[in-house]
Amino acid sequence: FPTEVKQFIRSRKKDVFTHAWLKYGLLEAVADETLSDEGFSLLQRFAKVFEQTYTRFLDLQKAEAQAREAQIEAALERLRARSMAMHQSGELNEIVAVVYEQLSQLGFDSSSYLIRTRDDGKEAFNTWLSFKEISTLPKGYYLPKLNNPIHKRILKAWDDQEEYKVIEFGGDEKRKYDNLLLTKTSWKEFPQKAKEAIRSMDYAVICLSSFRHIGLQAIGTEPLPDDQANILVRFARVFEQTYTRFLDLQKAEAQAREAQIE
Repeated sequence: FPTEVKQFIRSRKKDVFTHAWLKYGLLEAVADETLSDEGFSLLQRFAKVFEQTYTRFLDLQKAEAQAREAQIEAALERLRARSMAMHQSGELNEIVAVVYEQLSQLGFDSSSYLIRTRDDGKEAFNTWLSFKEISTLPKGYYLPKLNNPIHKRILKAWDDQEEYKVIEFGGDEKRKYDNLLLTKTSWKEFPQKAKEAIRSMDYAVICLSSFRHIGLQAIGTEPLPDDQANILVRFARVFEQTYTRFLDLQKAEAQAREAQIE
């Protein structure tokens, strides 16, 4: 409450609470004396009208939730459809682009998104990073095992198969991690704008959803709201299925190549 309101509440010597009950709660009047019969009658009349108002509010809220769910499901269906249309493993970056595009259309305001893919038991992975400032097709970058505490926290969340994990870091810890990634790994090949965007953040919050083969993360300056965290997990789950199809295609291509060589 504003300070002046709290001061007013504390300054009162006596409070009389009068309640008119509703189906979903109550309408309360607070005074220093009991309400008159006329005052109580008015309170009850207002309570009845507000109950009708609140019932309409709940109906609207339900309709909005249904519309939002339809929007989310349509976005997931676009991802599934593009996955089913994948005929070559080299098309994976195009599907990664669909993930980024659909999350943005659903109102995600993260500064960037990162998809990590990893083989069983390995501590290295491939990454596809997308920034608001850069609209080119995502490109894969290999990231080796790193002796860094942030890297280890991400791997632990992945090893523990945590569907949703928030990892926060900043200051000197972030600067060291940025420097390691942007000078000692393939991330040094990032476009200059991307490197500048990474270094410009004093504090970073990674919202990560991990499954067996993939991790999908939104990167910003604060954790995602609960509804967006749930959407991120749903996208990660669908992309896990996509990546399984990618591995099957990759295996089939290798077999076909071996047969050609033989």
